[in-house]
Amino acid sequence: AEYMGESIAHFGNMTKPTAVVPELVEERATASFNPRLVTYMLDGGQEKTERKEYLRSLVINDPIFAKDDIHFIDRTERFKRIYQKLQRLQEITLRENITDPQEIFTLKETMDDVQPLALHFGMFLPTLMGQGTEEQASYWVPLAYSLQIIGCYAQTEMGHGSFIRGFETTATYDEQTKEFIIHSPTITATKWWPGGLGKTANYCVTQAKLILKGTDYGVHTFIVPLRDVTSHEPLPGIDIGDIGPKIGYHTQDNGFLRFDNVRIPRDHMLMRFAQVSETGDYSRPPHAKLGYGTMIMVRAYLVRAAGDALSRAVTIATRYSCVRRQFLIDEKNSNSLERKIIDYQMQQKKLFPLIAAAYAFMFSGKALIGMVEQLQQDIKAGDLGILPELHALSAGLKATATTIASEGIETCRLACGGHGYSLASGLPGLFADYAPNPTFEGDNTVLLQQTARFIIKRVLGLRKIKKGDKKDKKDKNSDKTKHLAGSTYLDYLPLLLMNFAQSKSPVTTPESWFDVDTQLNAWRHRVAVRVGIGAQKLQKAITEGKQTFEDAWNTTAQIELCNLATAHSLYVLVRNFFAQVAAMPEVTEEEQRVKQVMARLADVFSLFHLGNGATELIGINYCTGAQIMDLRTAFELRLKHIRPDAVGLVDSFNHSDHLLNSCLGRYDGNVYTALFDWAKKSPLNSTHVIPGIKEHLQPMVAQLKKLSKL
Repeated sequence: AEYMGESIAHFGNMTKPTAVVPELVEERATASFNPRLVTYMLDGGQEKTERKEYLRSLVINDPIFAKDDIHFIDRTERFKRIYQKLQRLQEITLRENITDPQEIFTLKETMDDVQPLALHFGMFLPTLMGQGTEEQASYWVPLAYSLQIIGCYAQTEMGHGSFIRGFETTATYDEQTKEFIIHSPTITATKWWPGGLGKTANYCVTQAKLILKGTDYGVHTFIVPLRDVTSHEPLPGIDIGDIGPKIGYHTQDNGFLRFDNVRIPRDHMLMRFAQVSETGDYSRPPHAKLGYGTMIMVRAYLVRAAGDALSRAVTIATRYSCVRRQFLIDEKNSNSLERKIIDYQMQQKKLFPLIAAAYAFMFSGKALIGMVEQLQQDIKAGDLGILPELHALSAGLKATATTIASEGIETCRLACGGHGYSLASGLPGLFADYAPNPTFEGDNTVLLQQTARFIIKRVLGLRKIKKGDKKDKKDKNSDKTKHLAGSTYLDYLPLLLMNFAQSKSPVTTPESWFDVDTQLNAWRHRVAVRVGIGAQKLQKAITEGKQTFEDAWNTTAQIELCNLATAHSLYVLVRNFFAQVAAMPEVTEEEQRVKQVMARLADVFSLFHLGNGATELIGINYCTGAQIMDLRTAFELRLKHIRPDAVGLVDSFNHSDHLLNSCLGRYDGNVYTALFDWAKKSPLNSTHVIPGIKEHLQPMVAQLKKLSKL
């Protein structure tokens, strides 16, 4: 499909393709680059893009997957349809001989429904693979992969989420029968929220406190059958069901689960890392965080998914902003055209940093996934060196990306004015379904503190070096930052060893800020000062306030510690964005144009967030007030530079109309016709006189009319 063409990949079956409106024809003609090349880059090459589009067409052109009336049916009907869609999806994969997990994911992504099997493939199966022994994996994984058993990930309890050590569910080993007894001793021990648990899963992996000979060995992971695989009825001792309607996720059966002394065989404990013998003896794992592999990988995918979700929202808002006109261009001429709202600077400030953020999350998500895949290989080889930093990195990036994406989707909705409030815009539903992301797989406030703890530990080591030990005094050439070895993104910490006043920004003009090294140096100083403030506040509360470390952390320094973790994570996102741009080819003129627009977009992301932390740069005298004004001017200049390429940049995400399911974000821009057609489909419009008018409203009117005559 050519960029200016009308590919079926864009239209889908939401509405029939029509001619592209002049506004979007104009926008696409002004693009300085070929968006198709950016799509290839995001997908990993032209061949992969074309394959993805073929796979998408298998869904888009099948009426089973139509979404025209999705907002007009109840939850029960939506569940019936989602199971029907999953069945058709399986038929397609078998017919087309599709076995690649990434290609299957593309089909499910195009289907665009929250799926009851998502946690089966996303958490249950990876946990079996990652935490089971070879013998356990060889037995359970084929069953799960072929859906002979359907699983979920039952971790969160009604009374505890992020604080895993507080879980109350118990797994007590019975040495006589060689079984574990899984039990929910309190109402707050009820497993609550696991996706797929309510009505779909017949097995789960669950976390419970391991009790051996009266001793609590902490939380471990167990496989527990929940329902009969034939009748689908709950098994004895299992109290299970759906937790009810939520803001979104209407086709996800988040469930509750209580165990009443449910017995499972000893080998149903996943024992790759920790083991329990037949006699009830415990063998500890070689590293306390060995079981984190699955969790870190999920967080890595959530960073990438943040980019995907935000890219959908910003595609809708950007296209609509080019079609929607508001207020005369020439107020003195009543015949003047109204101005496109995309041409208002404030609209650009709202949307362009979000376009940049979507790309930033995709790039960092890809990099993080690669690091986790390497970690998994390292763990098998017994090398855990990168695990602590990767755990901290994934926590901070997940928290930062999902927060920006969640808030960004809402910003996009608001940027669409009144029409953004309609479900027809596609934005309320997108926000509702994305809203849990800042909470699940680790509450963002908790995750930021995990990142902060890792950094603070490094700072404490740095300060010991700064004080100097005997070895340092003897060897003046000793490497004072040797404790940072392996810390890929902590290159700003050595700044804490020097006087900040010794370093000054070289900026002399707004254009000076377009230099990558200038931006990165400013970022290092900004993050370093945030780390210094957080560490100082923590230390002061302990030494002067006589608080314990934990009290100081939680009641005095927590805000600053979360701030430093956010600043660190933003720095990582900026570094990865610039690194991605630097690695782009520039042999042909087309490649040079792509690289130029992506470099400008990286500037938008970096300068926007750097500007939000300008007070820190002024506070340490790294920047003057004039230099910060230049920074803001540079950001505004980049908005102007991105403006002609805005539609091209969102078109590069290559989202079909089927996926967006938005009257406002249509590829052809026929917004108003689509809105009217959508409204006509409302069940309320199936009759002119709806139930209740004659039975209640008209009698009210008649009664008041009668009273008025008295």
